[in-house]
Amino acid sequence: MNTKELRPGEAWVQACDGSKNMLLQLVSGTAGFCISNTAPAQDMPYHPMPPDALIPVTTPTKVWVRSTRSYKKDTVIIASETE
Repeated sequence: MNTKELRPGEAWVQACDGSKNMLLQLVSGTAGFCISNTAPAQDMPYHPMPPDALIPVTTPTKVWVRSTRSYKKDTVIIASETE
C-alpha cells in the first residue's frame, strides 16, 4: 500500500486518479472535495471533508481536493491506496 501526504492550496489537486481504490483523510485544516474527470473550475461546488473521517474512494472515481481557507496554509490530507 502506498500512502502520500497532500498539502493542497486554494487550487484543485487530484487526490485519486481512478486507477486504484483509495482512502482519504483530512488530518489538518479544512478542505473540500469533488468528483470530476478533469480539473474542476475554481468555482465548482464541493463537499466539505469531515476532519479525521476515512473517506473510501473506489475505481474509477476521480477525486479532486483543495483547501477551503486562504488565511492559513495548514491543510493536510492523507491518501492511501487500498487493496
